[in-house]
Amino acid sequence: MWPETKAGSFIDRIQREAAALAALDHPNIIGVYDLRKGDGWYIAAEWVEGGTLKSKFGQGFTIDEGLRVGAEIADALGYAHSRGVFHRVVKPSNVMLTPDGVTKLADFGLAKPLGAETITETDAIVGTVGIQQQWDRMLMEIRR
Repeated sequence: MWPETKAGSFIDRIQREAAALAALDHPNIIGVYDLRKGDGWYIAAEWVEGGTLKSKFGQGFTIDEGLRVGAEIADALGYAHSRGVFHRVVKPSNVMLTPDGVTKLADFGLAKPLGAETITETDAIVGTVGIQQQWDRMLMEIRR
């Protein structure tokens, strides 16, 4: 068991994640079934066959497939936002693609209910290094 699973801030975050996800019922969001404590805390979530959007890079996507995936992600995010949940780390490795073509948004581990107190560790970056958001459009970098 990782030491951080005993830390109060970690437990607060995992409980918040489970509560936020359990409240979401959408075909393009991975479902959460249970939150339990054993040797550490864990979340029992929907198992999704297939791979991540990231794993599909280089395998060739048609424009129609890309548009469908984008629309399903947008629909899932719109639904989550309408329920007061903000994902915070949408990236290709957090998007699952099932063999029958359904897009599933995963890893709400950093989900923050809108209006919730921010829970972070002192001197720690929470999120994915290398995926930074630019909030000032005047300073925005154009990536190619």
